[in-house]
Amino acid sequence: NGTSAYSGGTLVAFSCRNLVMGDNSRIGDVQPIDLFGNELPEKIQTTVRADMRRWAREQGYPTALAEAMVTKELGVLRVRSGNRSEKFLTDQELDDLPAAERAAASVERIVEVGEILTIDEKEAFDYGFISYICQTPEQLLNDFNLSRLNVTTAEEVLGQRRIGDAGGMALDAFRGWGRFIKFLLILALALSLVIELKLPGVGLGAGLALLFLSLFMAANYADGGVGWIELTVLGLGLVFVSFELFVIPGFGVSGILGLAAVITSMGLSFQPVDKPLNLKVLSEDSLIAAAALLAGLISILVVTYFLPGSRKSSGSLVDNSDLTSDDPFESAPDFPGAHLQVGQSGQTLEALRPAGKVDFNGAIVDVVSVGDFIEKSIPVTIIEIEGNRIVVQSGEEA
Repeated sequence: NGTSAYSGGTLVAFSCRNLVMGDNSRIGDVQPIDLFGNELPEKIQTTVRADMRRWAREQGYPTALAEAMVTKELGVLRVRSGNRSEKFLTDQELDDLPAAERAAASVERIVEVGEILTIDEKEAFDYGFISYICQTPEQLLNDFNLSRLNVTTAEEVLGQRRIGDAGGMALDAFRGWGRFIKFLLILALALSLVIELKLPGVGLGAGLALLFLSLFMAANYADGGVGWIELTVLGLGLVFVSFELFVIPGFGVSGILGLAAVITSMGLSFQPVDKPLNLKVLSEDSLIAAAALLAGLISILVVTYFLPGSRKSSGSLVDNSDLTSDDPFESAPDFPGAHLQVGQSGQTLEALRPAGKVDFNGAIVDVVSVGDFIEKSIPVTIIEIEGNRIVVQSGEEA
């Protein structure tokens, strides 16, 4: 009850001999359109009309009404003759009737020219598409002696087909929690980004961020919201972000475009791939994803800053109290660069963006630069040591 069969759903329905509809149901509107809702040319429409006409003729449905579900240029009338027989004709078919038969017939307009036909269950019954209106799925099974069958819903089939039986059952168990779980995945993604900001050069946060982003897209894929468009936009976004991190210093146009593409792909994944793209819904979903990501970042940064025992001067996410020696300018004893001191110089082994490796007289250590970018083979000087975190600046700036 309350469901609709549009487009491909109507095509599938017309291939069946017996149609049943519930209360407040709809069927129709098979007009071919593109991803943006634009009407496709007549070359495409005539093929769909031919299929609808053939299936309607084979199953005994009114062919004129079936064609009117595809093309809005067809007007359809119900023509009743004196012997109480009735048929549905297009305007052209009515004009082709003999004048005497046309004059004696009672004509009722069903579909206006310029309209795509969509009908409810009562109209479908009146026009001869269905002979039965069902109140509940259980009633349908009982009336057709199918109550002993093991029934699987369309949602269950979708989940099992996309991610396997076990994954499909898990998806069914949490289907009502979908939005909440996806929101948690976005928060986990935000936490991973904070970890990457606090522990640069380690790569743990970036790896976790990719993991949670993949889980988010996989959840939407299981719900039918991810196709080649979403994956393409996501891939382009990751390419732009990677280009910003490893090719171009600083944070500029490439990084902004990359983040925008990733967020857009997340917004796209909330919409079913088999329905026309709704730009308004896309903008709303993208804003929700961006807001959740931003709220997660801000919340986690604030919490880590004000937690009891946290180092407010550095905002460190990790407690480094057991990593430092009595000398605040020395590193932990087990750290490879434990002997390094503030003011000591070394040379970059790779570009610092801002993290990277530096050679301090044979000791290879991960460091973080003060500026956005330092080229390879450039002298640098240590300006701060806190636990395992070593901050350097270019020797030229020093």
